[in-house]
Amino acid sequence: PVALAKEVAKSSEIKYNPFILCGASGAGKTHLLRAMANHISRHHDKHKIFVGDVDDIENIFTVKFPGKPYEARKFLQTFDWLFVDDFQSVRKHLHLHEELILLFNMFYDRKKQMTFCSSERISSFDFLDPTLRSRLEWGLVVHLKDPDLDVRVDYVETSNRKRKLGLDHDKILILARRFENIRKLRGILLKIDAYREHMQRDRLTEPD
Repeated sequence: PVALAKEVAKSSEIKYNPFILCGASGAGKTHLLRAMANHISRHHDKHKIFVGDVDDIENIFTVKFPGKPYEARKFLQTFDWLFVDDFQSVRKHLHLHEELILLFNMFYDRKKQMTFCSSERISSFDFLDPTLRSRLEWGLVVHLKDPDLDVRVDYVETSNRKRKLGLDHDKILILARRFENIRKLRGILLKIDAYREHMQRDRLTEPD
């Protein structure tokens, strides 16, 4: 999945459209989706990149342009990249399916990249409009497994370096082994950072 995500983000050719990331909560879908968007924003106009979830799209139609679906469509058409997280929440907005089909067709026909994330398999969505399901099946669906130890170690090392937490290799390994979910690891690292700031310690030390 990571290699394919890099290919989608870096390629000037639209090869996998849509690109769909599936995986359980904490598998790193959102992290990967935002990494793709961040990479593209370094080489293209960031205002041409939409990053949000289904609720954000719903709000465009109901809050930003209430009662003006045409204006909402025109607004969404200004983007060249579409990154939609938590796609499984589309079950809450069945009335939005037709708009998603129109949005999908517009992006696909104009060769604009679409990327979706879902905590559930698209094939299990029996509530989906058949046309929308058919469109999604045109693309490439990849499934993220829970991150293995090497991935978790790399994540903790990167966070340790960026936040200057002062964790040595043994502590990094302990955290990576104890917490198998990236989301839990992120929370633990935030707590460590808050503790370090509160105690005004440059390095975390072992208790006496």
